[in-house]
Amino acid sequence: MDHMSLYRSGAITAPNAMVFGLNGFGKSSISLMLNACLNATGTPLMIFDPIKGEYADYARAAGADIFELGTGHSKSKVNPMDRGPLAAAGLIIGGEIGKSMYEDGVDNVVRNIRALIRINRGRDMTVTDAESMIIKMGVEAVMEREENPNLGHLLKFFDSPTDAVVYASGLEGADKAKFKSKYSQLFESVSALVHGEFSDIFSDKGISLTPGNPAGMCFDSSAIPNADEKMISATMMTTWRLGMDAIDAHWELAQHEARKAAEAAQEGEHYEPTIRWNGFTSLMDEFWHPIRHADGLIQEVDRLSRTNRSKGVGEWKVTHSPKDFLMLANEHDRKIAHSLIEKCGLWVMLAMTEADLEALNSIRRIERTEIDWVTSFMSGNQGLETQDRKLSQRSLAGSPPVGAGKALWKVSDSLGIPVQSPKPKILSQLHQTGQRFNMG
Repeated sequence: MDHMSLYRSGAITAPNAMVFGLNGFGKSSISLMLNACLNATGTPLMIFDPIKGEYADYARAAGADIFELGTGHSKSKVNPMDRGPLAAAGLIIGGEIGKSMYEDGVDNVVRNIRALIRINRGRDMTVTDAESMIIKMGVEAVMEREENPNLGHLLKFFDSPTDAVVYASGLEGADKAKFKSKYSQLFESVSALVHGEFSDIFSDKGISLTPGNPAGMCFDSSAIPNADEKMISATMMTTWRLGMDAIDAHWELAQHEARKAAEAAQEGEHYEPTIRWNGFTSLMDEFWHPIRHADGLIQEVDRLSRTNRSKGVGEWKVTHSPKDFLMLANEHDRKIAHSLIEKCGLWVMLAMTEADLEALNSIRRIERTEIDWVTSFMSGNQGLETQDRKLSQRSLAGSPPVGAGKALWKVSDSLGIPVQSPKPKILSQLHQTGQRFNMG
């Protein structure tokens, strides 16, 4: 019933799934169990764990590359101007394929910088068409000038713009000094990324990703304080870009290695590929988070969550409620959100309210029987009632709600299947959602 198997069998048209449910009912436990199963049978995992740090222990035990991001000195940082693994792989492969990969990698940096500015500016201030053009031309110019580009180089670009960008901005060649004044608002936005609160998570060097690990990668951003919502969203956007680039790079490098093996075989020689392709699946928790901070940002989220080149890549997205998407203020954003949920052929629905289910019903029909099942998963968890009418020591120790692990698995338009999911012993040891409550 996983999204990859359903896709391979033809039951769904794309290997995409979305998990909905209230806090504490087991969204992350079910997500880890299913994706760990895929990982154990040979599919690398790309885990994005922005808030709770629930997946790092499993990823470490499985042998994945772990990137623990945060504001402290001991935590890893990210460089939003890093060309990324796709562009780096393009330089290795060379030729027309490599050139196209490099250009795609740079384009992804452009989109990411634009998204970061939108997050930092907030919902009430967009990025104009003219500013988008300057961001694109500025990033491309920095990429040509600098061996190891960073945000500081992009900031300095406003002092020494290229002739092409000055002309495109409507200024004469002799008016370079006026360029910074004309785009002072954009300069201030880039400066805020360099010197503002995001400077605690962004750095000149950043993390280095090397595609090819069969266990995959895990980006753990849980060390960022929950109150820093913009910083969490900015980190999510940047790591999504780097992670999806790494998947694309893995695919292209595997194809490159396969071509080298085929060429060697034609010469009567043997070449053992250093990277092989066996599909990929991404696990994106707290998927709702970035879209709250700027109109139009869901378009960037949707674009960055989809790989352009890779074949056989599954996506497993986790969120609280469809209302997080469908109550966006901008109608265009709501349409994109509607499409994003609709194209997920597998829905996994844990305990939710009728209002949540009504929102989903506007996208794909949900039967009354299914609504009754999903709302019943909350039964016995209202107020402080227990079987003996008083709080027990076990409940104080953090025992899961009565409906934990219960989910309705709905494939396309078929009637959903209610399932009580187990939590295998090894995953119970590696996945603690309430560690601080359970210690002592």
